[in-house]
Amino acid sequence: MKKFIFFKTIILVLIIGMPFIANSKNNSRELILIPAKKGATWGYVSPNSEKAIPFIYDGALVFSEGLAPVLKNSKCGYIDKSGKVVIPFEYDGVLDFSEGLAAVVKDNKCGYIDKSGKVVIPFEYDDTYDFSEGLATVIKNNKCGYIDKSGKVVIPFEYDDTRDFSEGLAAVQKDGKWGYIDKSGKVVIPFEYTAFPPGIFSEGLASAVKDIARTGFIDKSGNEAIPFEYDDALDFSEGFAAVVKDNKWGVIDKTGKTVIEFVYDDIIWP
Repeated sequence: MKKFIFFKTIILVLIIGMPFIANSKNNSRELILIPAKKGATWGYVSPNSEKAIPFIYDGALVFSEGLAPVLKNSKCGYIDKSGKVVIPFEYDGVLDFSEGLAAVVKDNKCGYIDKSGKVVIPFEYDDTYDFSEGLATVIKNNKCGYIDKSGKVVIPFEYDDTRDFSEGLAAVQKDGKWGYIDKSGKVVIPFEYTAFPPGIFSEGLASAVKDIARTGFIDKSGNEAIPFEYDDALDFSEGFAAVVKDNKWGVIDKTGKTVIEFVYDDIIWP
């Protein structure tokens, strides 16, 4: 889960060699805009177009679903790729748009807006997070629950911490232990894991840590799929996962077989 963006500190990884993205309908190139800072102000530059957005902002983040959060005079708003302000500068903190909605902060309370700027879920929460698979974590009175896009509470405020839903399951914490629930709130994997942050399910597997402080992978029934023998692990992607053993990184497949030996000091994983 991502915390709210207040633009106090922004760390951007600019991938200058980013490939052009082809539009399948007309084979045209999608405009890529990268936030960049020049002097004291932020704007956007493009590796595949002469178009740019002027350096007039106090902060700027990447585009998501066609809109980007920007900061001006200590308030956050959103612009489109033409640079037009489509949601005014009236928020104290914002997140990217996800599944058509964005979490925003106003007067120390959190709610959600749509792409027109309309408030669709009122400002009544202490904290809010991105929607994933139709549900989002919200916090009230130091307890976490989940709401749907209408604002209805579908999973009660009874957890100490939560993760996003992925492949129909979400990791939740209660009394210092993590388990997994489904979208009805039913516990499908018991509270017996200690990792933070726990893995999300990706390609049917999730990393987890038990009391022995070793990391392995479980399936959606909670069965051990790959033994608990690693120091750390990242999510599976395209059939592989990066894992750590004896302070060195390597890569395994879904059977647990080592496909890249443990000889690397770090790995950048998708």
